[in-house]
Amino acid sequence: MSSSCPPKRAEGQRQLHVIESYMLTENIRRVILGGEELAGLEIDTSLIGPHLKLFIPPANAVCLLWPEYDASKGRLVWPEEGERPILRTYSLRDYDAQLHQLTIDLVCHDGGVASDWAKQAKAGDKIGIWGPGARLSYRDQWLVLAGDISALPAISYTLEQVLPADAKGKAIIEVPSEADLIPLHAPKGMEITWLVRHSGQESGLIDAVSSVQIPAGVSPLIWGGMECDLAKGLRRAIKDKMGLQRDEYYLVNYWREGVPEGGFNHSSDE
Repeated sequence: MSSSCPPKRAEGQRQLHVIESYMLTENIRRVILGGEELAGLEIDTSLIGPHLKLFIPPANAVCLLWPEYDASKGRLVWPEEGERPILRTYSLRDYDAQLHQLTIDLVCHDGGVASDWAKQAKAGDKIGIWGPGARLSYRDQWLVLAGDISALPAISYTLEQVLPADAKGKAIIEVPSEADLIPLHAPKGMEITWLVRHSGQESGLIDAVSSVQIPAGVSPLIWGGMECDLAKGLRRAIKDKMGLQRDEYYLVNYWREGVPEGGFNHSSDE
């Protein structure tokens, strides 16, 4: 990629470079990104689990191709010429405004475009981002954060950078290995529960979340990110067992078993 071919970009699109890439746990790889274009980036610190788009460039690309957002069509419009990058959605794990560094944790799996890129990423490699953004904000709710390992970065970020010291609630996280149990820095009032789901086992996440006893007199909110079918089952359990109103829970389809991103809808189902 070269700075001699600057593309026209939509607002919020930035070209960054890899500072460091390493394995954080048995199943998670951490990539730290930086660059001058992070200067001035402001993130609403009330956002729960903010995400961003990664623009993963083709191999040997001369410069990164960018789409523009066409408001009249409500979608991205790509230039007619040039090889497009591949877009993938990932949670923001950390943002250090003073160092101009942004951290992304990726779950490693064979054949994943972003996962393969992260495994090979080295200092100086260029990548584009767009965002971050989110749909929900923390408004002093009694909060339940729930998810499989794909939601661990979003839950970690929310515990560390969004919730105030007096926040109360629970975080319930299911991971595939004891090696993925990492230290989390959370307010004292946030109880953290780890579930380990070994290969071949049924998930315990639905029962764990739907069994939570929400205190009387609080404004509750359940936020979750997980595999699509797991989210569907949890959504049903929340409706049937917990009696919450539709605006009191929000589950994101982070991935679907056997389906690459682009083949399913990330949005929370009604």
